[in-house]
Amino acid sequence: MTSTPPDTPDPTLLVLPNGMQVLIQEDHRFPLVALRLFVRAGAAYEQESEAGISHLLEHMAFKGGINRESGQLANSIEQVGGSLNAATGFDHTVYMIDLPSSHWETGLDILHKLGFEQEIDEQELELEKQVVLSELERNQDNPKRLLFETLQERVWKGSSYERPIIGRKDTVAAINSQDIQKYVQRLYLPQCMVLVICGDVDAREVADHVEQAFGQNRGAKMQTPPVPLSLDPSPAGPDVTVVETSWGKAYISLGWHIP
Repeated sequence: MTSTPPDTPDPTLLVLPNGMQVLIQEDHRFPLVALRLFVRAGAAYEQESEAGISHLLEHMAFKGGINRESGQLANSIEQVGGSLNAATGFDHTVYMIDLPSSHWETGLDILHKLGFEQEIDEQELELEKQVVLSELERNQDNPKRLLFETLQERVWKGSSYERPIIGRKDTVAAINSQDIQKYVQRLYLPQCMVLVICGDVDAREVADHVEQAFGQNRGAKMQTPPVPLSLDPSPAGPDVTVVETSWGKAYISLGWHIP
């Protein structure tokens, strides 16, 4: 278990006028900074026809956009010795940047582009869709992945949590740039975001920069998953699902309707 150094300042917590939450934690032990942008936009917030769009959009973060060369955003981070990554869950998408603290402004600029300046090139999108479709196919031969997705489908049947985060073949194949733009406009709102900055920075300087860069963005009302979760047990009692495979081993997973 790690502990906070005794001379570490208290974290700075901000809520911008547009509702965006910001957490800044100074830590001067190393000349590094970690930046995270959490967005309340994941697989559970998708409509049935756009299943997989959150994960696909995460993939496109590394591609740039209409007015940028492919991979330019990731290259901008890598050129200063940093790294860019992203991950999608049911309830959120997170964009992650780690880089030398002397380039924290570059990192925040990239996060702003990912949060509010998504530009999707149709050709790049088609290429990335093939990558995701290949990944989706591989998942069907992954015991743990298939087991988890099968369990989710049974436990949360009738809600948006029953669908796999990666989506389905037909929905992923049908997604176009207009679909992504509508999705971003609906969910990528400042009041649905948490920005976290930790590392060798000056909290006051960073806060001023964040307010200027992110405070101008506005959004509509906050969204919720399309179908609320129900924790009511099935009146029919326990449900058992068996999936036959050629793996030569048996895998089992159990799930309960509890918080």
